[in-house]
Amino acid sequence: MLQALFYQYFRCGADKISIGSDAVYAAEEYLRTGVKSGKSSFEQISRVYGNQAVVVSIDPCKVYVKNQNDIDVEFETIRVTNPVLNFVLKVRGGREIQRIRAYELTKAVEELGAGEILLNCIDYEGQGKGI
Repeated sequence: MLQALFYQYFRCGADKISIGSDAVYAAEEYLRTGVKSGKSSFEQISRVYGNQAVVVSIDPCKVYVKNQNDIDVEFETIRVTNPVLNFVLKVRGGREIQRIRAYELTKAVEELGAGEILLNCIDYEGQGKGI
């Protein structure tokens, strides 16, 4: 079913497909198990159409916290006078924070077959500031 949908996109002229949250979930699973399942959408696209057809869209954003334990993530932080700066990854249109860092995500999706990475800045997403 999944491949049939992708086939239609490519048949209609698409030469690339951008994957977001699904790539994060697949990378987390890969990093947890060390096994390439071949079941994620971008692994399937890469296998059938080549890795040049797979673009993984990554949405990191800055989070300022008073101390490292203020949010439930296990990331390195950068101390800037006060407060602490932390970078987190968001999925589902920015509604959920994931525990994986952008660097680990990038390395994992590359190993799983992504040909391109689209790094977005969503720090000002939805604020209407035009940044």
